[in-house]
Amino acid sequence: MACVYVHRRADDGRIFYVGKGSREDRASYLKKRNPYWQAVAAKHGVVIEVVATFETDALACECERELIAW
Repeated sequence: MACVYVHRRADDGRIFYVGKGSREDRASYLKKRNPYWQAVAAKHGVVIEVVATFETDALACECERELIAW
């Protein structure tokens, strides 16, 4: 099982991060993120949204790529 999630700015709802994980709790793990993520989160806050769950990692990767391209 794999999931795709987004992190949105709490102030205006804009997506600033798209990710995937093997478990849904990865979306809410907020430590060890890159400096850009930390700066946006500190300034604007974070809203976490699990977009979809998939049976395979390959399907999750495909969805993640599509969301990033969008």
